[in-house]
Amino acid sequence: MKGNVRGLTPGKHGIRIHEFGDIRDHCRADRTGPHYNPYKMKTPESNIFVKEDGTSDFVLTDKTLSLVGGRSIIGRSIVIDQEPDDLFTRDGRASTTRRAVLCGVIGRAD
Repeated sequence: MKGNVRGLTPGKHGIRIHEFGDIRDHCRADRTGPHYNPYKMKTPESNIFVKEDGTSDFVLTDKTLSLVGGRSIIGRSIVIDQEPDDLFTRDGRASTTRRAVLCGVIGRAD
């Protein structure tokens, strides 16, 4: 996936795909659900780096996720958090208190 964001604070921000595509109420964690991890694999940190001008152009790759089939990420949400992704936020203990700064529903652009 390719993306670009504008208007964020400089530094590292966690970015993850979440199970549900319900982004109402500023991407509330109880609406977007947990990180989407259909294979229940331990995953590395997933961050983007925002430059001093508040922008980030990024490419995310994941060999286990798909755009088709039963484990497709189409219709799920992608969430960028205020804080970097780390072990504490990844294991779900902080998933209900995270502060999303940007989010969207994943779709295809053909």
